[in-house]
Amino acid sequence: MSTISRYIDNQRAYFAKKKARPLIGFTNSQGKPASWNDIAVKFTYTNNRFINIYFCNLNYKQPKMGTPFTEDDRLAPETHDMLFSYALDTIKENTSISNKSNKISTARRFLCLLEESITSATLEKIQHSIDSMRQVNTLSSFFDWLHRNKMLPKSCQPNINIKTNSIRTKTGDDALEWEQSKLPSKNALLAIGAIFYDVIPPYQGGDKDKIKAWRPLLSSTQVQLDSFICTMIALGMASPNRIGAEQVLLTLQRVQRHTQVVNGQQKTVHYLNWRGSKGYKDYQNHINAEMVDSLDRALHYTTLATEPARALARFYRKPNSPKFR
Repeated sequence: MSTISRYIDNQRAYFAKKKARPLIGFTNSQGKPASWNDIAVKFTYTNNRFINIYFCNLNYKQPKMGTPFTEDDRLAPETHDMLFSYALDTIKENTSISNKSNKISTARRFLCLLEESITSATLEKIQHSIDSMRQVNTLSSFFDWLHRNKMLPKSCQPNINIKTNSIRTKTGDDALEWEQSKLPSKNALLAIGAIFYDVIPPYQGGDKDKIKAWRPLLSSTQVQLDSFICTMIALGMASPNRIGAEQVLLTLQRVQRHTQVVNGQQKTVHYLNWRGSKGYKDYQNHINAEMVDSLDRALHYTTLATEPARALARFYRKPNSPKFR
């Protein structure tokens, strides 16, 4: 009980701090300066763009600024204060107005479905309310806000099954954190590099024609699964946006280069030719410069390792070709 009281005290203190500040930029549905008791408010930015915020229950499926709200449509006082405080923090975020509106409306719907104080609600009840929602993409921001401001214990971590994880639904800091979370860890990179070095050894003396170290590895009896995986990893790290589907369709090639003079300086870009799909033309996609040497080596090795199988495939395709006589 004392633990719950602590979080309730934190909520009330936070709400009181927010209420002590003037609602600058807010108007109600009548165009007059808004107050904390208004069910619908409008916040106008300095560039005249605005966002409508509603503190009503689910009596109206799609509330609007002109909706004739009554006292029966009002949220419970504690829920109203929590949503208003969350809205005040959300409208300051560095993200689109539609994203802010979506965050606030999603939190409102969740609180309405919960039908009780989130502090005293069980995790099962919270999870049930989340599972009954169709759109929960931005709800994690609301729980992050609750945890950050110590209004909810960190142990209360419901499963928010986000079907579409888009960077467009995140604030600047959230987007950066999300992007960085997709990067492999330093230890994983070191492990991948060591494995790559053993599976596809570097050229001797840096000469790309000296592949003596590869001779035993290119035997027809050698299993090439490890080298194939290393090549796929190199392709994925060099061109992450192609990792989903196109890598296995890459045509036989090495890293291509294009050099031109830009502002008096020579600039070189590296790319691969990717096969177009669904009627689209083939196109050139840049690769990360840091991966050029490793990727080119992987493609060179894979070309040599797969040549016997490709020769057999060419024979089966055209057994009567003069090349096989």
